[in-house]
Amino acid sequence: MSTQAPSQDALDELLYGDGEPLLGNLDAFDMPSPNEEPITEPEAASSNEVSDEMLNELLEIPLWEFEGSLQAGIGYTDNALLSDFPRENSTFLYAEGEFYAVRYPQSIDQGFLQFLVVAEQSHFTDIEQVQNERLLWAQGSLTQPAGPDRETGMTARYIFTQQVYNSALAANTDGEVNPANPFLFEAHGFGWDGHAQFDLENDTYIRIEPLIERYVFKGTNSDYTEPAVGIKWGRKLDKLGSRFHLAYYFAYRLSDERLQRNSSGTSVSGTRANFQLNEIDFSWRQYWWGNKHFYTRTRAEIRFLRDNGVGYDDYNLYSMTETFTWDFEPWKTEAYASIDYFDYPNQAVSTSDPSLRFLNQMNLGITVTRSFGEAWAAELEYGYEITKSNRDEDAYKANIIQIGVRRIF
Repeated sequence: MSTQAPSQDALDELLYGDGEPLLGNLDAFDMPSPNEEPITEPEAASSNEVSDEMLNELLEIPLWEFEGSLQAGIGYTDNALLSDFPRENSTFLYAEGEFYAVRYPQSIDQGFLQFLVVAEQSHFTDIEQVQNERLLWAQGSLTQPAGPDRETGMTARYIFTQQVYNSALAANTDGEVNPANPFLFEAHGFGWDGHAQFDLENDTYIRIEPLIERYVFKGTNSDYTEPAVGIKWGRKLDKLGSRFHLAYYFAYRLSDERLQRNSSGTSVSGTRANFQLNEIDFSWRQYWWGNKHFYTRTRAEIRFLRDNGVGYDDYNLYSMTETFTWDFEPWKTEAYASIDYFDYPNQAVSTSDPSLRFLNQMNLGITVTRSFGEAWAAELEYGYEITKSNRDEDAYKANIIQIGVRRIF
């Protein structure tokens, strides 16, 4: 259970928390990046930089490797519905599972194949409006060398989310509120993206990314298909994995049935609401002091959404997230802070208040993990979320604390 609303950004943190795809972010699994091509036996034997010990390790790379974990625990939140109308506290039980599989290339021209499945379940014990939250993320990725300084790849994913969601954000980002249960957001998502990466001088690269997503929502007419294209420029800063990138994405959201809204927010019959999105992303991951004991992740995002009507649903988003990680076995501590500022250039607060609407959301959190050998760990997590707005029904705050045990295999 999390105080974070399950927007696409929140879901992307599962794989894009450092601003890089999972293919470039395998530290959590203690596996090599696919961009670090394996050295074949003749090459290794002729390299003065490879010791006999390293050679033996390289020659023992398996064809497949699997990792996973299961976690269960208990928690408490003083605002389970992410709303002050009403404000409900509850204890909850939760379970999580992660499974990861990788097929290593056995020669320099073979592709790198990965599969990831993440599943989460939470059960509230003290409220009636929402009893369960669920999340399922399944993804497969293939990266294929296309030359000494080029690679291509593609990723396919499926997402199911059934979670408590801030209705103020749901109505203006991912879809309309489900009138049967305005506190519960439920959707199925399907996505595909490809990439072509070209390595340049000084450890820099250019990546072109075509993408397409399809989302189906329960209880609303907001289903949509969204093709997009992105271009990314990045640089690797050191051998530890420090890097940064700057990216631009353009997307066009094609609604199935959603209607445009006029300047007062009323749906206009006989219309269809489509949306144009422009987004700029910056991400920087830095390992400090020449080791992996302390590192930071910085992500900034600017997004402009424009509808094809009078602009009632237009918004501008300015977002920043900073994460600090201290990793000194058997202890690991991760702290984060994020802020999202939405402004709505054509949307009044209400019929009686013509001032333009805004919404400011801030999240703070910390997770402390204590490992017990290689197979067991205990985690304690605290999160705080606050949303401020000049629309009273948008504002709320929530605290959450949870403790659990993880089994790693």
